[in-house]
Amino acid sequence: MKKNILLLGLILIFTGCSCDYNLDMSGDKINEELNLNIPASLSSSKKDEIDKLFETNLDVYTDYENGSGEIYNINRSFVDNGYIYKLKYDHDFDKFGNSRVISDCFDDFQFKNTDEFIAIKASGRFSCMYDNNKININITTDKYVSSNNASKVVNNTYSWEINNSNKDDVNIEYMMYKNYPSKNEVVPKEGSLLKNIFYTILLFVIFIGSAFGINILLKKIDRI
Repeated sequence: MKKNILLLGLILIFTGCSCDYNLDMSGDKINEELNLNIPASLSSSKKDEIDKLFETNLDVYTDYENGSGEIYNINRSFVDNGYIYKLKYDHDFDKFGNSRVISDCFDDFQFKNTDEFIAIKASGRFSCMYDNNKININITTDKYVSSNNASKVVNNTYSWEINNSNKDDVNIEYMMYKNYPSKNEVVPKEGSLLKNIFYTILLFVIFIGSAFGINILLKKIDRI
């Protein structure tokens, strides 16, 4: 089968399209999603070129020995201002480093996966910018993120923007621990737990004391 040598770059070369690259690391796999917004104003000839591209199988990995035959799940949905192509694939953690999108577009991409943590570093020139104004990269997780240099963080989503001012010197850093929940989740601290136990016991003692006092008072009333 003939391999498709470029994924994101071939699509983004058509001026007027915009792209959101989303990674969800909340489960036991990395969910990769590439959203390509095709505006209604794009010429019919360019739309035809894009549509023909998506009629073929788009390979997920550059390492064919370990990922031979694996292709993106592609869906098209229509919106008021055009339509959106969604490319999706669920990666095993140990394979994600060979993803075609990141291999084709980032000058230097490092992916470290251990039993305890995942670390990502992308730097250097971003080669898939072409004539687009910006590319949005978003990573979402329910795990604890120990360090990052995202330009925006909303709840558990960390976002970076690649634009004309930083495309030649990209710097993305992200590290999360697999076995710890997000800092946005409420996790009882040891000190708080001890305080809660203390207050519970204190309330119980007050309740018993009050009941005992009321019982003595009632007995005194009966003697009168």
